[in-house]
Amino acid sequence: LLRSAADFPRADAIVPVPLHPKRLRERKYNQSAMLAHALARAADLPVWPDALQRTRHTVPQAELTYNQRKENVKNAFGVY
Repeated sequence: LLRSAADFPRADAIVPVPLHPKRLRERKYNQSAMLAHALARAADLPVWPDALQRTRHTVPQAELTYNQRKENVKNAFGVY
């Protein structure tokens, strides 16, 4: 349970994982961004929504094995 910034003693910010624009159009929302904002409010931290950029489209992770998931997201993000 998150109660305060003390639950994040070494965090500078909350960074949501970006969706590819195609997936965002399909879903209409980014659940990672929604969670990031809720966590940021609870922890009194800023949200850095543009710290990560998706560099390529990936297939959904839900049905992939652990190793397939690692390969699927390899080089799929850049730090800005």
